[in-house]
Amino acid sequence: MPILLLIVAILLVAAVVYLARSTVRVPPGHVGVVYRRYGVVHRDDRDREIRVHPSSPGYQADTLRPDRVYLRPAFLYRVENVPRTSVPPGTIGLVIAKDGAPPPLTRSLCAAVACAGFEDGAAFLAGGGEKGRQPGVLPGDASYAVNTRLFEVITVDTVGTGRDDLTADDLREVEIPEGSAGVVVVREGEAPEEEGSVGHRVPGHEDFQLPAVFLAGGGQRGAQEQTLSRGRYRINPWFAQIIKIPTRVIVLEWSKWTKPTTNFDSALGQIRINVEGYWIRIDMTQTIRIPAKAAPGLVSRLGADAESGPVRRFVDKVLAPTVEGYFHRAQAGYTIMDFLANGEEVRLNLEKLVRDALSEWDVEAISTTLSEFEPEGTTLDELRRSIADERERQEMLRHRYTSAELAAKTTRIEIGLDREREKLAVVKLEEQVRILGKDTVALNQFLAELAKMNVPQYVGTDAQALLQYMPLSAAQDLINNALRRQYPQVEGQHRVEIARDPAQGGSGGPAPLEDGAIDVDDPGEWTVPLRRGGDTGRG
Repeated sequence: MPILLLIVAILLVAAVVYLARSTVRVPPGHVGVVYRRYGVVHRDDRDREIRVHPSSPGYQADTLRPDRVYLRPAFLYRVENVPRTSVPPGTIGLVIAKDGAPPPLTRSLCAAVACAGFEDGAAFLAGGGEKGRQPGVLPGDASYAVNTRLFEVITVDTVGTGRDDLTADDLREVEIPEGSAGVVVVREGEAPEEEGSVGHRVPGHEDFQLPAVFLAGGGQRGAQEQTLSRGRYRINPWFAQIIKIPTRVIVLEWSKWTKPTTNFDSALGQIRINVEGYWIRIDMTQTIRIPAKAAPGLVSRLGADAESGPVRRFVDKVLAPTVEGYFHRAQAGYTIMDFLANGEEVRLNLEKLVRDALSEWDVEAISTTLSEFEPEGTTLDELRRSIADERERQEMLRHRYTSAELAAKTTRIEIGLDREREKLAVVKLEEQVRILGKDTVALNQFLAELAKMNVPQYVGTDAQALLQYMPLSAAQDLINNALRRQYPQVEGQHRVEIARDPAQGGSGGPAPLEDGAIDVDDPGEWTVPLRRGGDTGRG
């Protein structure tokens, strides 16, 4: 009997020890991850490392909750107590499944499976959950009983630097402030209909917070027509990127002042143009507004690069070239005085051009303002005086040029007339040569030139010598011309005849003089004898 009692006592002690060692209590704030040491693998668990069926050896999908007592024989189970997964307020937790069905080849996100916010690992695996990035997120300001052997949760506390293409900012809730619109750029879904188009609306996805609903509804990749208004959103950054576009009035300045690099107009400098050689500087202010409906098209056409942003690229690639192109045309279409005097016309033309250019993007151009034109190196009044002086100088030079050009034209005309006269004289001469002969024409021209010469009052030679070189009629005309110049009173009343020397074969005429003589019809009035070495006598 005592031996029996001893055995019973030993068994009771052993049972108590066994029960004590087999009893598991998970402490508060923790999750019990169970590992089965022995057993037969269920056929459904053969392709998985995490076991759904309790009889399969290995890590179990189900976990143990805190503040409960579980009986898990120590020889059969090992329980690991791990802290609950906490997601800080204002952030989200992203989930990566370490086990499950093979991941999809055509998508970066796995299919969604109902699993109580990733706290029911068995439901996840039994429902065909896929290994990899999950579309659902864990909201912030809460903790979750997640099986860390099955799921990895990325939070702002664990993301590190560049892990899974993420930063801590990517894990914060998206906040759209007043005066802005959130353009959603979806990374998953069907291909867009055409390049640069925006995705059509899909109902039921709760502002893109339910990616599975969006994808199941045929949602397209790229910028979406539907935008996010003011509020906070828990959006999976693996699923979509949010670009904030200001819908308030934006004031852009072209000025010489340095602006912060974060400004939309940081690359806009003071306008500088050259009009007729004069450099002019202009400050400009352009006010615009981007409606929410225009924001998706802006992002779709200009890209969603977060470094510069679509609004900055819109200013640099659309608005700035429009303004620059206008002033390039204006500097060629205006004189400097007209440009300075018509500042309002320049502004109105520019305002219309900007409005037309921005309307193609559904962006509103509200107003365009130009400051007073500022010449380089001088004041506006000094520039006007300088221009006036230059205009006066140019006008004088133009007048002188016109006069010189007119004189040159007159000279050219006179030269042309002289050439025509010379051509006519040549034609006449050629005709005379043809009719009279070359020698006769040459002799006549010689005599004509000789007749124009001044004849001396006294000719110191004899008739014989004179007639040796000149025909009788020519000599007689020569002497008569000389007498008419010397004695004008005999003009038309007397004549001179020269008697030929009989030795020369002459005949007729008056009787020969001793050495040749000049007789006047009225010898009682004038007699001019020609004698060798003699003197002129008067009777």
